[in-house]
Amino acid sequence: MELALLSSQRDELSLRMSTFSSVLVANECDMTTPLVDRQGFPRADIDVAGVRTARANIIMLRNDLSHLQSQIEQLVLRELPRLHNSQSASAGAIDIVPATPSRSQAFARIDRVFPGGPAQAAGIKTDDLLLRIGDIDATNHNSLQDVATLVSASEDVALDVRIRRANRDISLSLVPHKGWGGRGLLGCRIVPTIG
Repeated sequence: MELALLSSQRDELSLRMSTFSSVLVANECDMTTPLVDRQGFPRADIDVAGVRTARANIIMLRNDLSHLQSQIEQLVLRELPRLHNSQSASAGAIDIVPATPSRSQAFARIDRVFPGGPAQAAGIKTDDLLLRIGDIDATNHNSLQDVATLVSASEDVALDVRIRRANRDISLSLVPHKGWGGRGLLGCRIVPTIG
């Protein structure tokens, strides 16, 4: 199926972007950290060439990811009516799963949502449980470090987010960005769930 192929490509792009983001994290910098000192010389405390290469690749991958996400959205919008019409003809074509303990496990909780931030704009609320952000879930979040890496590499790129609120799972689109009037790219505080 075309959607599976596009999703696979999106996951691969996210993984590659995460790899380049780890270069930034290892050098304790982000996409805007100055690479020269006050005298205009390359900073000795970071791998300037590595950071520049990582930044260029992240920008390229962001553009590719944004384009791919648009293709996925168009495909879903095109295929959804067809799937809906064929649901009665082929039982099980679309399964609606009720909230049960067997579904994906929450790995974090939204501790606070700041007014005017990207999280609030996406519809995220305090005490929502985080099931998935991008390709990160309970099985691979690495103590939330991978979430931080993904978010820093996804500035101005829509991330698919799956949350649980009042025993109901909700899919949202979150676009991390600066300039919303507060700190960080999300406008919320995420804490790991206990247990």
